[in-house]
Amino acid sequence: MKTDGSRRKAQVPWPAFPARILAPGLGSNNPTTKKAAETGQEAHRQEQKELQKDGAQIEVPMQLPDGTNVRKDAVMPDGTAVIIKPNTPSGRKAAAKREELMKRNGVTTQTKLYDPNDQKYQPNSPSYIGPNKN
Repeated sequence: MKTDGSRRKAQVPWPAFPARILAPGLGSNNPTTKKAAETGQEAHRQEQKELQKDGAQIEVPMQLPDGTNVRKDAVMPDGTAVIIKPNTPSGRKAAAKREELMKRNGVTTQTKLYDPNDQKYQPNSPSYIGPNKN
């Protein structure tokens, strides 16, 4: 620090992040994480397709009475918001947290839990929809 009373930002050498953060194989670069995300996206596509057959609107943006902006996986014709999550400890916890938020704001919810290990969500399955390539 300078002794004349002025302040100067500390010089941060490049890279500013530790090498382990930038290393491949972490976060979405991790093959397991990437596969889980792809399976979840496919599960959402398939579950939403089934819900549409029942008259649901999918990917509906909503502003809750408390001002929170959310996008629901689906909304049934009676106004019930549908939450689609994997049937895993973290998926059930996330669903419960979202249900509580919606309940506090007077929105009725229904949670659909899917099995992330079900083969119907894999690319070699006849039910596989795949990503929209626009």
